[in-house]
Amino acid sequence: MSVVVGFGWRSGASSATALALLRTVMGHYAVQKLDMLALPDFKQHDRVTQELALCCGMGVVWVTKQSMAVVQPLCLTYSASVAQKVGVASVAEACALVVAGAGGRLYGPRMVQGGVTCALAQGV
Repeated sequence: MSVVVGFGWRSGASSATALALLRTVMGHYAVQKLDMLALPDFKQHDRVTQELALCCGMGVVWVTKQSMAVVQPLCLTYSASVAQKVGVASVAEACALVVAGAGGRLYGPRMVQGGVTCALAQGV
C-alpha cells in the first residue's frame, strides 16, 4: 500500500513551514515512509513547489482542479474561502486522494500550519 502526501498553501507560505508540518503529520499518524507527493498543478511554478520536490526526494504528481473536484465529496474538510479563491474547497486532501487512486482513503483531516495544509492518503 502506498502513502501519498498532498499539500496546499497560500501565497507567502514557506517550504520550511511545509516540511515542519509534514513531520508533524507523519508523527501524528505514525507514518514512516511516503511514496508520492501530490501537488496542485496551478502551483507548478511556485517556489514552495520546487523546494518541496527537492526536499522530499520522491515523485511528484500534478493534480488538476478537475480531478480535485471529482473527489471533493470524499474530503473531510471544507474551506469556503479556498473554494471561492481556487474553485475547490479542499486542496491538500483532494490532491492526496486523487493520487492514492480508486479506493484510497485519507488518514484523517488535513492539518494546517502557517498557511500550509497537508493531508495523507493511503492507496490500495
